[in-house]
Amino acid sequence: MIKRTNPDSGEAAVTVVRQKEYFQKPIDLCDYSHPAIQAIIPCWQDKDGKLVSVATGEVVTVGQNDQVRSCLVGTAFRYPDGEEIILTRSWDRKVYFVPREKEQGCLYKAFGE
Repeated sequence: MIKRTNPDSGEAAVTVVRQKEYFQKPIDLCDYSHPAIQAIIPCWQDKDGKLVSVATGEVVTVGQNDQVRSCLVGTAFRYPDGEEIILTRSWDRKVYFVPREKEQGCLYKAFGE
């Protein structure tokens, strides 16, 4: 699992929510359990818009029905292998993903990569 701080270049933590193709309407941004969701992918987004998966380090492409959602500090994800990460912030205000060690934050399933 890649766990790195966002550099001073303006990288932001986001979540790519991939919708099934047959479902054309946007899904409520607060809904991570909608049956039309086929993937939830925590990513870093650079200032040019390029998305990189936190789990794999690979570039993530966004389709026309996909959503790129802001990821707030305190948001946690559980991967299919059981690993959990949480977005946190250091004293110098940099954000990064770290292993989630206790019941903290809003936990969502990350899947579909």
